Amino acid sequence: MADVYVDFSAANDGDGTAYNQAASGGATGAFNTLAGKTFTTGDLVWLRRVTRGSDYSSSIVSGVAGVIFIGWPISGDAYYSTRPSGAQATWDADGDNHAKFSFTSSTNFQFNANNIETHRLYVLSKTAGTSAVTYGSVTGGKLYNCVYENNAASCTCAGINLTSSNTGFIISGCEFKFSTWT
Repeated sequence: MADVYVDFSAANDGDGTAYNQAASGGATGAFNTLAGKTFTTGDLVWLRRVTRGSDYSSSIVSGVAGVIFIGWPISGDAYYSTRPSGAQATWDADGDNHAKFSFTSSTNFQFNANNIETHRLYVLSKTAGTSAVTYGSVTGGKLYNCVYENNAASCTCAGINLTSSNTGFIISGCEFKFSTWT
């Protein structure tokens, strides 16, 4: 179990071990993307509440049980009192309410393991027929204060794809919508 940091505004893709922006690729500092990253059971993946500047063109898949994705918490949120102290001075000042990222080309954020949590994420799909988030045959997902959206023209899908095989989910304070990126 580790604290892992993601700052979509960082110029360099660091090693994820610190909240600060890395001086060069792979150096100590926050990841600037979720693409190609792997996590282990119990990891707390802290995402700065900023908007990722470009769309993901391939799916982000989390296949490890027990990973917790946390858009940097605000007062009253779970994890607010235990957020890493080093990042508080910088990350607490961010004005967005969510860590925001989007997908194109029939791709999305996919969860293929049990007991994955998401907090304060805003995930957007820009492709008709593709949900922003898809859960495989998993149980025990927890979603708090998230927004999952599809804003493609003529969309017949929701922001999230759950099936009858998804059981034991807790969904609190979330929005699932069709509209436009805000």
